[in-house]
Amino acid sequence: MPSVAADVAVPPPPSDPAGAAMHPQAATAAPPAPPLERLYPPSAAAPAAARVATPPGRAGLVMLVRSGVLRPASGNDLAKWKARYASSNPRPLGARFDEWTGHMPVYEIVGDVTFPDGLGGANAVVFLLGERAPYPAGDPGHSVILDLASGSCIGVTCGMLLGE
Repeated sequence: MPSVAADVAVPPPPSDPAGAAMHPQAATAAPPAPPLERLYPPSAAAPAAARVATPPGRAGLVMLVRSGVLRPASGNDLAKWKARYASSNPRPLGARFDEWTGHMPVYEIVGDVTFPDGLGGANAVVFLLGERAPYPAGDPGHSVILDLASGSCIGVTCGMLLGE
């Protein structure tokens, strides 16, 4: 048997159960996890420390813009959605669409977003769902989501936004 330095641990071959007795370092295992961690392992995808509470309303939108998951949209972005809507919908876009969207802030969703609370009434905005962005979590309130991929409108006020 070749000689090994005393400070180097050599594990036994996997098929040699008797080797564990010869190498005490290999026999020691990590302590078992606490009972709750075994039943409810922490999520590697979303550590609790990484989740920051988003303030409600416009302050929450500012925070989402600063984090890079929202960006202010331009008139060209709205024009892209209007072209997609026209190509996939036989019903013409309402005459008041430009008036409504001209008075509301418009943001493009470019990352993983959870809507902040308080996006109803005067705090309602227009969201453009980017073609590669996941559908947001949470309640958009009175805000609408215009899907750039399909040309659809999602939200409780779509009828008013798209109607005559």
